[in-house]
Amino acid sequence: MKRYLSLSFVVTALLVPCHGSAAFLHTPEIASNAEFLMNTLGFSEDKIRKLQKRATKGNILTLESGILEERVDWLSERLNLKVQDMKRIAQSRPNILEMHSGESLGPKVNYLESRLHLDELSLRQLALRAPAVLGLSLENNLVPKLEFLVTRLSLDGNQLKKLVLAAPTVLTLNVESNLEPKLDYLQSRLRLDNKSFRRLILATPSVLVINMEGNIKPKLDYLQRRLILDDGSLKKLVLCIPTVLSMRLEETIVPKLDWLQHRLWVWTARQSATLDEVRNCTCADLSPQ
Repeated sequence: MKRYLSLSFVVTALLVPCHGSAAFLHTPEIASNAEFLMNTLGFSEDKIRKLQKRATKGNILTLESGILEERVDWLSERLNLKVQDMKRIAQSRPNILEMHSGESLGPKVNYLESRLHLDELSLRQLALRAPAVLGLSLENNLVPKLEFLVTRLSLDGNQLKKLVLAAPTVLTLNVESNLEPKLDYLQSRLRLDNKSFRRLILATPSVLVINMEGNIKPKLDYLQRRLILDDGSLKKLVLCIPTVLSMRLEETIVPKLDWLQHRLWVWTARQSATLDEVRNCTCADLSPQ
């Protein structure tokens, strides 16, 4: 009983208007929702304050009594979420709870489940790894984005499922400003035909969510310069080790190549090494162990 009274006192204190805050912030619904968010979903006092500042435009604090609880129950049951799972999703993306379960969230979850052939576990993992996906528009975002990936990479249903489950945040990226130019750059830079390019992306789906200008381009430039590779040899290296595209440059690639260079100095002191032998060694020693 003491804990309940303490929490109620905190909620009341948080909702006291400051500097002319709107009077409607004292409504029983807002006090009840704030208490539910803190007590059930583990929202901090700071998060409640931030929601309060935006409450004049409407958010989960201003929902009618009982609506918030209903949406949490619906999501928990539909996605088979544990208490901690629901807390993670609600705290990272509270806007999801502003959406109507039947009119917005339901069709979205049903579409992802059907389009990607997801079982219960895969659907839950998708929601946990990329909760922002649940807040995207179905007609204007999810549907055209999945169709873009299918068309651009010539994916079948299983390949699309594999790609999305391996890198679910790909669904949060903009097609025109991010995905399309990134795919075009990679295919052009590595001079890959469509079949080889699809195989590369499926081998390392995380490359789709890596920054192109700040990561992919500098990495390929470094590899080509450091190993003195022509375009054909760079292509061969990346196809040999697709995961090199997702490796960290300074933390992984550079120290591995430094070690390899030292090893080759010892090796070439004992026998002559052809360029192909050096490249084969590079493929072996850059590959994940």
